[in-house]
Amino acid sequence: MKNKKLLYTLAIGTVILFSLGWLLLYRAFFVNNYEGLFFAAFLYLCAFGFFYFLVVLEHNRRILHLVCSFGMMGAVFLGKDHLMPSFLVWAVIMASCVVAIERIKTEQYNRINIDIYRILKRGVPVIGTAFTLLVAAGFYFSVANLQKVGHVPRINIKISTETTRIAFKIVDIVMPNDEISWVLEGVTVDEYFRKILRSQDISLEGTVLEEIRNEVDDEIRAQREAGIEREVWERERMIVEKNRAMLADKLQIELDGNERIDDVLNNLINKRANDLINGQVIVSEMLPIGSAVALFVSIRSIVWISNVILFWTISGIFSILVKLGKIKVVKEVREIENIEI
Repeated sequence: MKNKKLLYTLAIGTVILFSLGWLLLYRAFFVNNYEGLFFAAFLYLCAFGFFYFLVVLEHNRRILHLVCSFGMMGAVFLGKDHLMPSFLVWAVIMASCVVAIERIKTEQYNRINIDIYRILKRGVPVIGTAFTLLVAAGFYFSVANLQKVGHVPRINIKISTETTRIAFKIVDIVMPNDEISWVLEGVTVDEYFRKILRSQDISLEGTVLEEIRNEVDDEIRAQREAGIEREVWERERMIVEKNRAMLADKLQIELDGNERIDDVLNNLINKRANDLINGQVIVSEMLPIGSAVALFVSIRSIVWISNVILFWTISGIFSILVKLGKIKVVKEVREIENIEI
């Protein structure tokens, strides 16, 4: 890169942002009981943005290897009392990052036209997986460290009700149905179960009438026919209460039926998400490797989505800089070898 000022800005910025991210992650894992992870994720996102831009613009691969190595070096300290194993994990993963950078540059130099998305796509998934493995390894060491003192941590995920509503709206657009529309209306728990019951093909009133017809005792049959509305209402109430009790049991909370169903479903989603990422409620007998694998699987998709967003963002910024004349794309004539027989 001829512009040394931009080179230093991207390289130093990448290392600093990654280092700060590892510092915050260390504090989250070993000091703050797994709280404050959002800001660390934001720093990592910015760091990867700087690094991917540097990978595209810089031709010296040794510089790219060094920046990647120093940027990821902070992951070693997540080992805390296990620095040597942590260093070995870092070394192996850095080897895969070197391979990923080589793939990116090979793709870049063998393309007829510059396409940032396709260039980065050749190696970024490997770098994303390597980064996720470093985070999972750090989490493993933190769990192993806490297990020594008889305390096993639990990661708490909080998905907002608004996020859940947006998800339901998307599902309702793709596959509209009454049950989702009732959730979006914000009906109460009892109203929700009552609507489901009344929407079924089998009529509750018809079921009660059939039972009355089969009643042998004429006097009892007459009494039941006179109070059929009350009996249908009572049967409906019992079914609704039974469904409400089942939902309360899943959430392990008390429900009186007046809660909004979207809030309750949001709590259920949060519970399932936390059970998943914590290995169905991590217990002291669970091996740290199990929780690390659960974390890796959980955040790998988040990293993948973030990388796709970065692909397009960097591609857009690159196009703007080319149009402004800050970056020049030069066509070169290259000699190639051919075999003739």
